[in-house]
Amino acid sequence: MKCLFLILFIISTLSVTYASRGNSKSLKFVSTVKPFNFTEMKNLITFGDSYTSLQTNFDDMTYDKNIDRDNIMHKWTLVMERKYNKTLWNFAVGGSVVDRDIVKSDIFDSSFILHNQIFLDRMPKGKKFGDQWNGNDSLFVYWYGTNDNIYLDRQKYNNYDKINEVTDKIVESLFSKLDNIYEVGARNFLFMRAVNLYEIPFTKNKDRKSYKNVATTYNNHLIENVQQFHSRHPDTNVYVYADDVEFKYLIDNYDKYNYANNDGYYDQVKNDKTKDPNDYIWIDGLHPSGRTHEILCENLKYFLETGDTSDTNDDTDTDGIYKYYIIFGCIALIIVFVLLSLYWRKTIKTKYSLID
Repeated sequence: MKCLFLILFIISTLSVTYASRGNSKSLKFVSTVKPFNFTEMKNLITFGDSYTSLQTNFDDMTYDKNIDRDNIMHKWTLVMERKYNKTLWNFAVGGSVVDRDIVKSDIFDSSFILHNQIFLDRMPKGKKFGDQWNGNDSLFVYWYGTNDNIYLDRQKYNNYDKINEVTDKIVESLFSKLDNIYEVGARNFLFMRAVNLYEIPFTKNKDRKSYKNVATTYNNHLIENVQQFHSRHPDTNVYVYADDVEFKYLIDNYDKYNYANNDGYYDQVKNDKTKDPNDYIWIDGLHPSGRTHEILCENLKYFLETGDTSDTNDDTDTDGIYKYYIIFGCIALIIVFVLLSLYWRKTIKTKYSLID
C-alpha cells in the first residue's frame, strides 16, 4: 500500500502542468501567396481601445512622442515602434466598442465603425496617406472586446444564450468591414482576443461568471470569423494572439517577474512616492502597467516572428522545458515499474507461501 501511495505521489508531482504563454494558445492562418514575415512589416496599423490608443491626432496621424513620460501610457504599440522599428498608424481610441448600435457606453462615443471610416478617409490609395503603406509591408491589428464586455447591458443579456447571440453580432459587425479593408490592399491581419476581465482586479467584486461568458463567446466567434475570412481570402496572413492567456500567465507567475502582487494595482498605493507603477501588473485594476505591456509585446513579437505555438513557459528556451519533462517522465516510469515489480513479487511470494 505504501508503494502505491508513493507511485501516486510521483505521478501527481511530475504531471503538474506549467502556465502557458500567450503564443502557445495563439493561431495562424498563412497566405498561399506570400507567407508572413514580421521583419518585412514596416507599418503597424492599429485599431482598438485604451489598451492600444495613443491619443492620435487624426488630421496628421501624429501623437505626443512623450505620452508615456510617467510610464502610465507606455503601451505595446510604443514597444513595437521603438524597440522593433515599426511605423505606427494608430486609429485606436480609449473606451471604444466595436459597434455602438449593439453596445453603447454612456461615457464614450468611440467605436471601431467610426475609426474604420476615418482610416478609409485617409489611408487608401489616392487619399492623404495612401502612398505611405502597401499590403506587403503593413500589419493591421484589431483589439476589441474589452469595452463591449464592460458596457454590455447585463439586464438585457442575462443568460448564456443571449450573450452568445450578442457577441456573435459584435464580431460579425467587426468582420463586415474587413472585406473592404482587404479590397484597399490589406493582406496581413492580427486579431487580439478579448481580455480576461474575469481574472483581473477590475472584476474582483463583480459577477465574474458573466464577464467570463462574454469574453469566451466573443473569442469563440472571433476564431470562427477569422477562419471564414481567411477562407474567402486565402492570400492573406491572419494571426490570432491569446493576450488573455499571457495576462493569466503573468498573474500566475507574478513573483517570477518581481511584481508586488497579483491581485492589487498601482493606483492603490500611488500616493506613496516610493512606489513604481512597473512593480504592478495593473495600473488601475483594468489597464496594464508599462512593464506588463513590454512583456506582452515581447511574447507577441516572438509569436509573430517565429509562428511558434508550442506550449512553453520560457520564451528564451522553447525546447528546454520539454527535455526536462521527457527525462523526468522516463525516470517516473522506471520508478513506477520497479515499485510495481517489487509489489507484485511480494504479493506472489506471499500467496505461494500461504499455499505451501
